[in-house]
Amino acid sequence: MKIGFCCNIFREEEMDESLARLGRMGYDGVELWEEFLFKCDPRRLKENLKYARLEVAQQCAYFDFTGSAEEWQKSLETNARHLALARELGSKQIRVFTGEVGSREATPAQWEAGIRGLAEVCRAGAAAGVSYAMETHEGSLMDTIEGTQRLLKETGAPNLGVNLQLPMSKDWEGWEPAVAALGSRTVHLHVHNWKDKKCKQRTFLADGIVYHFPTFLKALVAQGFNGCVSLEHTSYRDRWEIAAHELGYLRALMESLGVRAAKK
Repeated sequence: MKIGFCCNIFREEEMDESLARLGRMGYDGVELWEEFLFKCDPRRLKENLKYARLEVAQQCAYFDFTGSAEEWQKSLETNARHLALARELGSKQIRVFTGEVGSREATPAQWEAGIRGLAEVCRAGAAAGVSYAMETHEGSLMDTIEGTQRLLKETGAPNLGVNLQLPMSKDWEGWEPAVAALGSRTVHLHVHNWKDKKCKQRTFLADGIVYHFPTFLKALVAQGFNGCVSLEHTSYRDRWEIAAHELGYLRALMESLGVRAAKK
């Protein structure tokens, strides 16, 4: 199992040193956002990643298959840009959003467009050896268990999985139903925890009350999860304090679960 860090917290001018520092700390991989990727020098980025001994755990794309026909087509073009970068960087996974329409508000036409769009990008990615991970996120077709399952089933793409991020929406029912329904298709985790049930105050994974993180991860491992556990939204206190604390915590937790961490 690998431990990753989401780099959307870093400014562009900080990225080189931030990657080097994450590598020295012992992280396995990083997530890189579209805004940075489409402006960067990929050859320089590849050299920095190699020097830091980091892989691109995930490229984070923004598709909109539930908006206009123009946005739908632009999403295919965005995917092509990501695939070109994936070839250059050696990336194997792209994070997926479907747009800004929730599963309960989507019309039949929007559902059809979302499924068709995902099928198209997955078909292009399969030819390049790239997989896709749908982020379970409020305001998308993946904001419920049922919506996520529908996309997996009706897209029918073997290279489409789940980037499980909880809570999926404000009215979530806890992590257990999500793990039971989606755990076997989960390929990537965005992890957080909070001091309060309304998810307003973030804190360390071990200190939060929204879910007992060791039990959650153990349940996912039992479903076969062996992907990247990636820290996101690390701005509630000093980012480097969080990075060091959570890396140590996750390594110890993986060892206690009998899971081999990629780096030690």
